[in-house]
Amino acid sequence: RIEFVDRLPNVHPRRQVALGPRTSLDDARQFVSYHVLTSSLLGTPSEVHVRGDEVAFVYPHKLVVMQTQGTLFTKEVGSRTHVRQFELDGGQAVWITGAPHFFGYVGASGPPRPINLYLAGNTLLWQRGDLTVRIEGKLTRAQAVAVARSLR
Repeated sequence: RIEFVDRLPNVHPRRQVALGPRTSLDDARQFVSYHVLTSSLLGTPSEVHVRGDEVAFVYPHKLVVMQTQGTLFTKEVGSRTHVRQFELDGGQAVWITGAPHFFGYVGASGPPRPINLYLAGNTLLWQRGDLTVRIEGKLTRAQAVAVARSLR
């Protein structure tokens, strides 16, 4: 869900991203019920984290690749943020650039739970089958799409 708002919530960015406990790729695969996608383009991540049903990979230069089956994301964007919807390999995708934006999780019930993130750059959100993939970092749209397409 993406909401366009006149004023973003009061979110204080942090330099440490709250992605959940650090683990190994093998253990992450045991924690979730879905097939964990990895990128042939990016190779082995510097860090692997699990938070609920979400697996997050951290790569150099603050590139983060997240995937989840059951968690929905919410984004609130202001007037200086640009949002472009498009189709990517049969799934819906959204490319978000410009000013920082608020990111949170939406659980099964209740309001979004805000996550204070250090936003390193642009964001690609992509629905791939029953997975939601989020790629965030200092990337162009073409680079983010190449990363998305490399996930297997």
